[in-house]
Formats: sequence, C-alpha cells, structure tokens
Amino acid sequence: MTIYPNLSVHEVALHRAVEQGSLDEVKRILGLRHEAQVNINSRNPDVSDLTPMHVAAKAGHFDLCHFLMTVGSFPYLRNRDGFTPANLASDSGHLELANSLKNAERNPPQMLVEFLPSFIAEAALAEESAA
Repeated sequence: MTIYPNLSVHEVALHRAVEQGSLDEVKRILGLRHEAQVNINSRNPDVSDLTPMHVAAKAGHFDLCHFLMTVGSFPYLRNRDGFTPANLASDSGHLELANSLKNAERNPPQMLVEFLPSFIAEAALAEESAA
C-alpha cells in the first residue's frame, strides 16, 4: 500500500480513483468537498509530486482530465521533475490529450467557461437523487 503523507483521507481516495480511471468515483469524492478537505491540486510526494491531473494525463484519461479542469484542477502545474500534465500525456503517447492540455495551459479560463455549467447541473441532479 502506498503511503500518502500530508494528504487528507479524501485526497488519498481522489488520487486512487484517478489512478484507476474511475470518473464516477472522482465525482463522488469531489462531491464531498463542502464536507471534507479535498484539494483538487493535491500532490503525492511519493510519486514526483504528481497531482491528480498529472496521473490522469499520463494514463491517457481524456474524460478525467477535462472533468478535473472543470472543477479547478490546474493543467499548467509542474511536478517535481518540471513536467506538466501535457508533457506526461505526450511522453506516454496520448498526443490528442497532450494537445488539448497544452491548449488549456494557454487558456484555462475558457476551459472553465465551457465545462463548468454542465458540472454544476450534474452535481445538482446528483444531490437531488441522493435526497
């Protein structure tokens, strides 16, 4: 089992869900943000200070990367080795994702404008169905 020092229980769960490519689990964990401490840009110090975005990009999880941006993940953060998520996607052969992330690095506010309304609507529906 990997040790995640300095991360909350929910941040550890977030990193694991991203590693597994589980968009539904990521959404569930991030839905707890108003109740629990979950930093969308939390870094795993055991793995080159990777953020969830780095992990998703390296694995080629296009949908996860775009979703993470809609909830405030920064596509331009660099890991301990100086690499952005776009660099990791490119190095792993996920060229379409790398290009998308490079575009988001240049224009992050536009990415939020495009994706945030659908996330808010989705979160509201999930809350209604849980009640």
